[in-house]
Amino acid sequence: MPQTINLQDIKRYQDMIDRNQVQGAIRVYEELLSKGYDYAGWAKGVAKGDTVTGEAAILFMKETSGRKFSESKLNEIRVDMAQGYVNALMMKVKDGKGQTNTDVNFEGIRDFHRKAFIKHNLSLDNWTLEEPMRLLGKYGHGKATQERIWRDLAKTQGDGPDAVAASVTLYLTVADFANGAIDVDKNGKYSPRPQAVTPYSLPIYGYEHSVRRVDADDQKQALGWLKHAAQWRSLFKIVVNDAQDITDQKIGLAAGSPTFQGIQTEADNAAMSASTSRVQTAEEKLKHLIDGLKNDTDGSFALQLREKNKDVIEAFNKELEERFEVARQSEKSSEFQQELVQQAQQERSRGISLS
Repeated sequence: MPQTINLQDIKRYQDMIDRNQVQGAIRVYEELLSKGYDYAGWAKGVAKGDTVTGEAAILFMKETSGRKFSESKLNEIRVDMAQGYVNALMMKVKDGKGQTNTDVNFEGIRDFHRKAFIKHNLSLDNWTLEEPMRLLGKYGHGKATQERIWRDLAKTQGDGPDAVAASVTLYLTVADFANGAIDVDKNGKYSPRPQAVTPYSLPIYGYEHSVRRVDADDQKQALGWLKHAAQWRSLFKIVVNDAQDITDQKIGLAAGSPTFQGIQTEADNAAMSASTSRVQTAEEKLKHLIDGLKNDTDGSFALQLREKNKDVIEAFNKELEERFEVARQSEKSSEFQQELVQQAQQERSRGISLS
């Protein structure tokens, strides 16, 4: 649970942002993050532009708006976002009679994003989370699903392998909707396909029960979102593969430990030692990837990464392209069926039966 903050803290944060602009915002985020306010981690990455998720959010805003932003303009948006977050915390402080120890919920985060974007002639369509959360709310359990997913996303604090993995999972979730058919639970609400491993473990309302068609408009919007998120999908895939390798190796270590096996031979100990070395190497490699992406100011590291992982990228892009093609064909089929229905209705209105 986050530490308690009060109105004096809020006023101090507002003053820090007013006086020092982006640098003040970064210091506010750092302090709030140290006190357990998870969203501050995501926000700091955007303010500093030094995390994979932070850079992805900025890139998405640029691509979806079709605009080029100077650094000074980006900083104006960053400052307004920081002020919006602090103001949202201030409302929680006031509701808590002068103090609070809870972070802003998803609706509050969405609201100050909307206000900041409008001020700069943007809209929520330029926010990376808007479309995924809209779909999850519409086909899941409304605001309850959105809030639960947001809380689990926020826990990653927007940095490191878990944050990147969470972002990839969100990408693949939207790909489910773009396919045109989703698995639903016994209440007819969205749940992921069984093979999808997610950090937030959908569903919570029941097991897969049947399949539901995604509305053609929603399918089209999901495809549009994926198009603008596409520049990051390959790099995310590479990083997540390495993160999964580390997880698998650690599970293997645990399964081979005395806790699980009771007795170990010298050969077991040697194997354990070798496995430990491999895990450490994998962790170092993953850290190198994350650090390299953070400091990739000219795109050279990303290009090198793509070159070294051509097979991974090609396989992943091929898989997604096949899914997109299925979605496009499904959309065409849906449109054709709608035309048939309309034709039948017109014929009936003229007193002609097609049966």
